[in-house]
Amino acid sequence: MLHEEASMAVYKRSYKDEQLIVAINNTTKSRTVIIDNKDLPLNKELTGLLDGIVVRESDGIYVIEVNSETSEVFIISDKSSLSISYLLAMSVVLLSCIVIIFFRLKRFLNGKRLTHV
Repeated sequence: MLHEEASMAVYKRSYKDEQLIVAINNTTKSRTVIIDNKDLPLNKELTGLLDGIVVRESDGIYVIEVNSETSEVFIISDKSSLSISYLLAMSVVLLSCIVIIFFRLKRFLNGKRLTHV
C-alpha cells in the first residue's frame, strides 16, 4: 500500500517484470496524492490505462490526481518524448498544405483578374 486515507487508496502490484499502480478515490471530491521515489523508481512515468493520464516524476515525487468516485490504473514505463521523425513528418505535411493553398489561391486570383478585363 503506497497511500491510504479517508476512502482514497493507492497501491502497487507486480506481475513478472510489469508494475502497476492502482489509485482508487471513493470520496465525493477530487484527491491529490504525492508518492515519493522510495516507493517508485526514478526517471519513469505513470501512464493511465483508463483515462490516458500521464504522471511524470518531478524532483523525486509523483503527483497523482484522481477525480471523485473514480479509479485509475497506471503502468510504470520509461519516460516518453516526442519523436523527431514524427515532428519532421508533421511539419512536412503542414508545409505542403500551406504551399498547395497558396498556389491554388494565386491561380484563383489570377483567373478572376483575367475574366474582368
